[in-house]
Amino acid sequence: MVHGEIRRLRIDDFKKCASIWDMEKRSKLAEKFYRELQTGNRETFVYVEGDTYIAEGSIVFNMQDPDYTIDNQRVYCSRLIVRDTYRHRGIGSAMIDFLVDYSQRLGYKEMSIGVDLDNVIARNLYKKKGFTHVLFQGKDEQGVYFNYHRLKSGGLRAAVPD
Repeated sequence: MVHGEIRRLRIDDFKKCASIWDMEKRSKLAEKFYRELQTGNRETFVYVEGDTYIAEGSIVFNMQDPDYTIDNQRVYCSRLIVRDTYRHRGIGSAMIDFLVDYSQRLGYKEMSIGVDLDNVIARNLYKKKGFTHVLFQGKDEQGVYFNYHRLKSGGLRAAVPD
């Protein structure tokens, strides 16, 4: 059950996201995200209850790769994460709905999102939210992942591996 609010992350509050994910352990990633916020290439939204940061999700406008972003057509949903103790309450679903709606209001017709192959819960959520078209399957230091794509008009289309 969702009881908080989703708001745009102010750059001055970026370090508060450390309560959601381990920014010290992933310092290079945190630095990259911070730079993208500074340049306007990333907009981050947080789900908060009171003063507690519970979830985070971002939209990235230019990944310099058409499998992720296409100018004025496709944005990338990045780093959608909910703190472990707050999962299974509909917060991730609310964040996706918000990010999709926000992107559409900006004029984007498509959104891509990456998810690790072994993250079955997230894959099922994304499928439910219309991310069903697999743009590609890749592998990085964290393992095999899929990059899904959602169309504005038809929801998410994809062959989601089970």
